[in-house]
Amino acid sequence: MQRKRAVFLILLLLGVSLVLGGWWYTKEKKQFVTYLTMAIERGSLSRIVTATGTVNPVTTVEVGSYTSGPIKELFVDFNSQVKKGQRVAPRSTHDHLSSRLSKPKQFLRPRALKLTKTRQTSILSDRCSNGCVNCPSVT
Repeated sequence: MQRKRAVFLILLLLGVSLVLGGWWYTKEKKQFVTYLTMAIERGSLSRIVTATGTVNPVTTVEVGSYTSGPIKELFVDFNSQVKKGQRVAPRSTHDHLSSRLSKPKQFLRPRALKLTKTRQTSILSDRCSNGCVNCPSVT
């Protein structure tokens, strides 16, 4: 019985020492703080950054007009202040509208020519070797 009690006390002391040793090892180490003090003096503050690479903006804003075209006249000078709703530069609508109408015409003209050529080819392919149109011998 005495022997069991001695083994128990030794194991208990060993367990307690392991727990205390683990706590002491993992506890946060205090770091010493050092302060740099200087006398106050007047002067300008500057910071220099040296870097290489591409500089990219954080936010990009696109500024422009909603429509384009030639300007008839200009009502403000360079760097002059303007108010909301103030006319700055009216544009000539005649030239702008005519240019907008000419674009679809330029797009449709080659296609109309191609359609005419396709129709002519189709009519010629319907003729048989005798020169008759829509001949029953042609399948």
